[in-house]
Amino acid sequence: MNELENKPRVAYWNCGSGILKKLDQIKWELEHNKPDILFIAEADILNGKDLGIFQVPNYDFHQTNTLELRNKCRLVAWAKKDYIRRYDCENTKNEILVFQLKELTLVGIYRHFKCYEGENIKSNFDRLMLNLHEITQNNDNIIIAGDFNVDPMRDLDNYFGIRLEEWKNDFNLDQIVDTDTRSRMVAGKLQTSRIDLVFTNIIGVKITTEHMSQSDHDLINVILNGFSSGEKYARKGITYLDWRKYNKNKINSLFIKFFSGIDIHLHNVDDINDRITTAICLALNELVPKRSANLTGSNPVINATIRNLRNKKARLHKKWKKSGDIQDYHNLRIVSNSLNYEVKRERKKSIVNNLNGNSKSYWKAINTIMGKSIKESIKISQEGKEISDPLEIANSFSEFFKGKVETLEKNSQCESFCVPDLDCWVTEDMFFNEHDIIASIKHLKPSKSMGLDEIPGMVVKDLAHNYQAPLLVI
Repeated sequence: MNELENKPRVAYWNCGSGILKKLDQIKWELEHNKPDILFIAEADILNGKDLGIFQVPNYDFHQTNTLELRNKCRLVAWAKKDYIRRYDCENTKNEILVFQLKELTLVGIYRHFKCYEGENIKSNFDRLMLNLHEITQNNDNIIIAGDFNVDPMRDLDNYFGIRLEEWKNDFNLDQIVDTDTRSRMVAGKLQTSRIDLVFTNIIGVKITTEHMSQSDHDLINVILNGFSSGEKYARKGITYLDWRKYNKNKINSLFIKFFSGIDIHLHNVDDINDRITTAICLALNELVPKRSANLTGSNPVINATIRNLRNKKARLHKKWKKSGDIQDYHNLRIVSNSLNYEVKRERKKSIVNNLNGNSKSYWKAINTIMGKSIKESIKISQEGKEISDPLEIANSFSEFFKGKVETLEKNSQCESFCVPDLDCWVTEDMFFNEHDIIASIKHLKPSKSMGLDEIPGMVVKDLAHNYQAPLLVI
């Protein structure tokens, strides 16, 4: 445990069905490893229990507020005396404990299945998530550790997984437990799961686990490398659109909500176009919010996956060098190839992001691709002739695109037509109708680039039936 010395550390352990028989092991952990806070789930301490046996030097013992309603608590904590308990953040129905040390907030939770009157298992979970939303939005540097009891094998409709993912994205949290932390024998087979999770918005957090003989859950150590209270960590963000909640029905409902309709006697073409565009943009803002994807450190190519693969490669290389076993070498090559693939993929993504950014990032991307000093001159071939003079190259491009436009004009079948009077715009005299507009929109290619309004072709197609009449006026 030498690597953990002098670094703030939070520990979490689901001890399994009662704390009393595990108390000696817990006290040993506190006295020898000295975590700042140790959360224990499934403690099952009854109301009125003498708490004298839980006292440990230099620590305060805490229980959740569920004692008032359930007559017992299932989550407890030992916290060093300089940590302040945040009762204002807790809820009497949830197994949740919140502590504060200057700018650092530490939260322990245990998701139990106790449903109060009028609740079901999903609304029970929603109650806990609402509490976590309130805590997360009011704290800058936060770590939340707990047994969320969200097992993908049992979460068949992914209800609980989606709620967790939404909360994580809303507050730019990282889930940093990457191994299964619970294992038990079921019908002669080993069953493992990852239901003990840690979420944080702090960079430089490390996870280690310890097997504990008296429970089927591992003890989780959360180590804050280099964190000092009050220090704000710089986080590099890339803005992106979160399309996960988008679907055709939702975008149509929101468009109807924001589109107030038109009166052709009051609104001109520009006004109608503005009303349609505004309604679409408002609907998109609500359904497809902009989020910031945070990358740790200063290198945009390094992400959590690459960091984990690097660590795994180092471990496997050390193991192979020691054993010389062919299978260890094979495992090392698999991880090494995966690492190379991830690095290439992330580097391409970084270059694309720079090309879409400001002029500084654009030229940074160009320099990355071409190198800062390009010795070879740019050359193009035109009608079998090689051109290298910059002015000739520019004129060649100009003539090429000018010719394209002239060809389109020459081949166009719309030489002349008369626009009918739109005072009575829905008439049999119209030379096209709403059906023609819908048919034209259906032929749009969603893969094409967005215009200045940043409305994707897919959204234009999905909303076509809602604004076919205003488009006919335009």
